[in-house]
Amino acid sequence: MEEIYRNADRGVLADVELLQHITEATRAAVRALVEEQINAEGRVSLVSKLNFFNMGKKEPWVAKLHEFGYTNVDEKAIKPLFEFLEFCLEQVCADNELGGLLKALEGEYVLPGPGGDPSVIPMYYPQGKTFTP
Repeated sequence: MEEIYRNADRGVLADVELLQHITEATRAAVRALVEEQINAEGRVSLVSKLNFFNMGKKEPWVAKLHEFGYTNVDEKAIKPLFEFLEFCLEQVCADNELGGLLKALEGEYVLPGPGGDPSVIPMYYPQGKTFTP
């Protein structure tokens, strides 16, 4: 991958095109993850721990990478990355400030949220593993 970056920086057309194709495939894979969480109204409604291994079907991001021609994808190697991305999506969707304010005004306890930017604050994702960018 580093060689592709270096060659793309030098203007090697084949590597510039390959890098662009890899970028498009990666964006499509992340989009596929998000689209699995979208309801009929087009909103992210519920982030569920997707477990496609146990359901007998291919994860949507792997299927999308296959569509782009990357069929030799190590699914186990990229699964932690997509678990982290799913965690980030969950944190973004968990921001329910107005709902929390209403609960507090009614005298109910409001759990503290993660706050801040998920890419800046210390993060923990499923199974208690820490993420180090």
